[in-house]
Amino acid sequence: MDQEILNQVLSILLPALATLIAGWFAVLGNKIKVAYEEKINTQIKKQVVQSTVEYVEQVYKAINGDEKLQKAIEQATIILSEKGILISEVELRMLIEAAVYGLKQGFNGEGLNNPSTPSLYADPEEEEG
Repeated sequence: MDQEILNQVLSILLPALATLIAGWFAVLGNKIKVAYEEKINTQIKKQVVQSTVEYVEQVYKAINGDEKLQKAIEQATIILSEKGILISEVELRMLIEAAVYGLKQGFNGEGLNNPSTPSLYADPEEEEG
């Protein structure tokens, strides 16, 4: 009798346990996939923004400040949307400024120790005052 009850309990619990474990693996797999895609998208965003900043610096030499920033925002937004990658304006501006800072450091050979390095996209009048 005890063996019969144990067999019935196991026949009910084993499929439920297997379903629970499979569900847990599905959730875990999805979380890993999302994290991986987020990491890849972040890398793509940085690469696109870096290339865009270099492009804008090369092609739009005659313009300064806000105009260059707008050109960089427009170009990066187009490229990223073509790749199906969403980006907020705040994140895009942050990545552009970081890329500009890195580009400027490459130009003048200075490191992070120079806090007065102006942004290539900043309004020159704001930096003077």
